[in-house]
Amino acid sequence: MNKKNYFYVILLIGSIFLNGCRTMQLYTGDRLPREEVAIIKTNMESWFRNTWISEIDGKPVGIMNTKVEVLPGAHTLRIKVKDSEFAQPVYVGVDTISFEAEAGHVYRVDGKVKRVEAVSWVIDEETNAPVTRGRKMQLEDPKQEEKK
Repeated sequence: MNKKNYFYVILLIGSIFLNGCRTMQLYTGDRLPREEVAIIKTNMESWFRNTWISEIDGKPVGIMNTKVEVLPGAHTLRIKVKDSEFAQPVYVGVDTISFEAEAGHVYRVDGKVKRVEAVSWVIDEETNAPVTRGRKMQLEDPKQEEKK
């Protein structure tokens, strides 16, 4: 491949990442002001270690939606935490967490996988206080996920 082709490949990959990480609105109607909704964020630390939300209140959330706007109130999140290292297997933890979201607050979903165990939690970014306790997660076999 020549230099011109490399430029186009990099441009394409960059546009996918820039367009992919976005905010999803999980309620119907017009977008509400920031102080009337709660935002739930994922922790996309790196390609190898990250946390994402697969569902909120039974509605699918794409992995590229790194922020989700919800109305205040109780919400149930289906969370996945991935950990892999170069040339090492991928470990994925899965959990369901419920918490009460407040208007105007930003919440960060986070977690860690350490070989045989995974833990997840939700933090209120305004107060930096956990709104859920760290919970042990079920580990998934990534090879089984690929077969589905």
